[in-house]
Amino acid sequence: MNIPADNYFKIVPLMEFYDKNHQILSSSNRLDYYIILWIKAGRISIDLDSVPTSIMEESIIYIGRNRLWSIKEMNTCEGYAITFTTDFFCRTASDSRFINRSLVFDSVTDPFIRIAKNVSAKNILQYLLTEYLENEEFCNDIIRFQLSTLILLSEREINKRNINAYAKQEDFKLTRIFRQLIGQQYKEIKSISKYADLMAISSKRLTEAVKNTTGFTPKRLLNDRIILEAKRLLVYCSWNIKEIGFHLGFSEETNFTKFFKQQTKITPLEFRNSDHPFK
Repeated sequence: MNIPADNYFKIVPLMEFYDKNHQILSSSNRLDYYIILWIKAGRISIDLDSVPTSIMEESIIYIGRNRLWSIKEMNTCEGYAITFTTDFFCRTASDSRFINRSLVFDSVTDPFIRIAKNVSAKNILQYLLTEYLENEEFCNDIIRFQLSTLILLSEREINKRNINAYAKQEDFKLTRIFRQLIGQQYKEIKSISKYADLMAISSKRLTEAVKNTTGFTPKRLLNDRIILEAKRLLVYCSWNIKEIGFHLGFSEETNFTKFFKQQTKITPLEFRNSDHPFK
């Protein structure tokens, strides 16, 4: 299930989100975007990475892109589903590093955050909703800033509970380290075996860990990171296609164009001239 390009950030009532996506969410699926479920009243039961979880009222739960999850029960539940894509949130390399390093979207043990007494978090959630509905000038920039603040507040709460999913689950820990490395070196290193060497593990072990936690191969995550930066450069800088390809580590323009088309089904020039979420 994919969010349409014109809805790459969206806030909808929980019951509307559930009714619209019931067939998909009734069984475990990996969705290619980030989700924050904000439960204001009632209770929702989900399976997250095959772990049954029940979230009570005045709580939020973060579900990272490509995590395996399903909704098991949601009776008269009030609240909102906040959904957004990587393209929406990650405008800079630091944005990518921030969201990849955050614990909240991959927390396994007690993954929900209680906001009953957290006035700051509740205020931010309400502010996000107001900005989204009013849709005034600079709305998206304000939403991204508020999302970052909400994530940091939630990570602080996780740290207070002494929850460190990555330390407790080796696969998540290795995947997080790998994401950090590709965020730093995707321009220079295109070989998965070299990333495995940097992590002092075998390529087979790296593939196993990444597939267990994301459902994808390490190569897919690396390619996604390269494509994300390529899209940013195609939209926000004046370099020609050859210059962008060279910046991303491609010695020939034809190699970059071939790679981009393999991943996106269109050429870099077609993407630059098209209507897409970056515009």
